[in-house]
Amino acid sequence: MSQDPIFDRIWTHIKAQRDGHIATISLHRPEAKNALNDVHMRELIEVAQALRLRHDIRAVILTGGTEGFSAGADLNVAKTRVAAPPTLIELRALYSIGPDLCKAWEEIEAVTIVAKQNFCAWPDDRRTRRKSHRFFTPPAPTPPWPAPHPSASPVRRHHGCSV
Repeated sequence: MSQDPIFDRIWTHIKAQRDGHIATISLHRPEAKNALNDVHMRELIEVAQALRLRHDIRAVILTGGTEGFSAGADLNVAKTRVAAPPTLIELRALYSIGPDLCKAWEEIEAVTIVAKQNFCAWPDDRRTRRKSHRFFTPPAPTPPWPAPHPSASPVRRHHGCSV
């Protein structure tokens, strides 16, 4: 029996599980609250490209860990880049990781669900949206602090999205 290149592989920063026709890809870097570094993003690109070719997978769920979905970009990586600045070619490769990641996940033919639970520092990125996308954000629990005084001016928030 041959090994499955996605589900039998030991990944560095993700976990890949399969339940029938459903694949669950979990961010797994709990020591950094799933903050994304270059290795993490390259693994997500690689698994998405492999899932795109799988006709036996009908749905893909991308989820975080028990502490939250993701803390966003790993800022410790930026510190190391200041100490040893990358070359122009390395910079080009680094700047292409984000768009490559979005493209790889957008190209998966199976239904793809992103389960953002608890804390998430990833904003909904309009570059990866299609008109067919629908988003649901569960209501937040009541905050523990008191409500503002009725005479206080309301805070206006611009979400920048129309669904």
